[in-house]
Amino acid sequence: MIKREFAEKNNNFTEIEWQAESPAERAGLEIVRSIKQAGGEAYFVGGYVRDLVIQKKFQDKYPDASFDPADVDIASNFDFGKINDALASSQTFKLVNLKYTGANNKIPTYVATVELGGQQINIDVASYRLDGDYDEETRDCQCEIAETLEEDAARRDFTINGLYFDPETGLVIDPVGGLADLKEKKLCFIGDANHRINDDPLRILRYVRFRNKIGLNFDQQTKADIINNLDKLDKIKKERLANNEKGELNKIMQLPRAAFAIADLGRLGVLRKILPEVYQLFKTQHNPEDEDELEVHLEGDVYRHTLEVMRSINRTEFINLIKESNELPQETTDNQALNFFLHKYGCAFNWGALLHDIGKPAKQQEGERNHRKVFSFIGHAEESSAMLSEVAGRVGMHDELRHKVDFLISHHMAANGMIDSAKQISQHGFGPNQKKILRSRSLIDCQALLYLSLADNLGTFTQKEKHDLSENFRLVWQKLSEFKANEGNAEKIKANKKVLGQLVMEFFPQAAGNDYMALIIKALQNKIEVTPGYLDERGLLIENEVRQLMQSIGDLGVQVNFLRFQEKMSEDQKTFLLRRINYQGDKTTASERIIKDAIKKVNEQQLQIYEQELRKKLALV
Repeated sequence: MIKREFAEKNNNFTEIEWQAESPAERAGLEIVRSIKQAGGEAYFVGGYVRDLVIQKKFQDKYPDASFDPADVDIASNFDFGKINDALASSQTFKLVNLKYTGANNKIPTYVATVELGGQQINIDVASYRLDGDYDEETRDCQCEIAETLEEDAARRDFTINGLYFDPETGLVIDPVGGLADLKEKKLCFIGDANHRINDDPLRILRYVRFRNKIGLNFDQQTKADIINNLDKLDKIKKERLANNEKGELNKIMQLPRAAFAIADLGRLGVLRKILPEVYQLFKTQHNPEDEDELEVHLEGDVYRHTLEVMRSINRTEFINLIKESNELPQETTDNQALNFFLHKYGCAFNWGALLHDIGKPAKQQEGERNHRKVFSFIGHAEESSAMLSEVAGRVGMHDELRHKVDFLISHHMAANGMIDSAKQISQHGFGPNQKKILRSRSLIDCQALLYLSLADNLGTFTQKEKHDLSENFRLVWQKLSEFKANEGNAEKIKANKKVLGQLVMEFFPQAAGNDYMALIIKALQNKIEVTPGYLDERGLLIENEVRQLMQSIGDLGVQVNFLRFQEKMSEDQKTFLLRRINYQGDKTTASERIIKDAIKKVNEQQLQIYEQELRKKLALV
């Protein structure tokens, strides 16, 4: 056991003022107390301690670092049985459940569910353990429980993650040099880097994520060690990359500095191994190399453009629009706005930004414009979409995420067109193809598409005079909000001709095959929307819309309707139709009288005239 005296003697500790504030912190404190009272050791460990130390000791060095008081993990020298007994005997909380979370119950990690203060709280708890042999194929691990905190620390990944915090005393114990590395902003593996990477090659990606999450410096020896171990990446199961929110690539894509993380993966050679489609963008130029006077894509090759698109979320124009379009409080900081954005739109946004142009190498064509050689990439969005399946399969991307990313990359050029024609859209609304795209996904997904277009524009360096990008974004954003609101928050669908025709025919079965009813249906198509539960409300829906339309075309429509259908209509149908056009009076008598009068007054020639006028009126409805 590491005693306080030992920590002080070796100068590997620090003390901080701390009190439990969040439910997780209070529960964690009581769990530590319970284990100690039973004769064991227990400490807060991992990211919670690292971020707490940064907040309390080095905040000036890490201005962008965040701290999550709910992210509490505990390590103890007790095994499962002793931890269970200690927690079950607590007088301050009730142990609801303690269960294994490690693979095949062979890794001693658990989740404790405790009831404290009237609520149930989950806390991750683990036994000290030694390095074990882990089989990626079978996910089997032979793992031994360690006796000391030092042994447990030695098998962890990075020194800054090897800190242990005693919540009762405020003592932070540092057996591996993590405090010094935090002070120097260094990210180093614990012990032999080759051994750490061989034990779990995913640590290569974790290294890049932590470096960019809190802004750490590259350690040159560590960089060399990673490059020398790139062949180990083949051992990583794809499910650990992008299968859920814990996938390491998804965690990277959730970072505000995801662009810089991708750049690191490129420099280290990781992209060539796991995302070769992105690596190929290095070799694809936007402009011919022998052309000196460039107008667009001054940023260079497609890879550089991709990084600039991803980096755009950190630009002032982008952040200001996040705050404005989401109506965030005035006091919201830039970091808070970015975290809000990434929480709302998820890792799908950065995945979309990363992959939106991977189809360009296959679609690059040389042409000429104004007597100058140029490259074009017609159809690259569709090509990028087609390539996504292979990328998603390789990294284990789950279906929901893949669909979101596909929507972004498939339609990013269409979204660019919306931004370019913002003033026209503001005045006349979206065009048919644009409506089709926007109807296919939720409001949030469509908003993410507009943000991707904004980032794509900001990431394209040009000498041309550009439109007012921010103002155009505002116009399209507002129109999108109105469009989705009119759809009933995307729960209503536009009635197509087949559906609407079936509904109208339920009320007017005599209209089968008649030109006049086809015109009615066509006119109604642009007015009626039906909800998924339309069967319960179709009567009122059709009745109101047909009545309003018939009133708008007046007696002309009535006469044509009666002339067409008078021989086929039953008395009930005639009565029903008259009621629908708001006719007042005795229904049966009125029906007979009007039909007879219409037959006497109108001949075939007049009927043709009526129909011509009716078509004109219907076109205006």
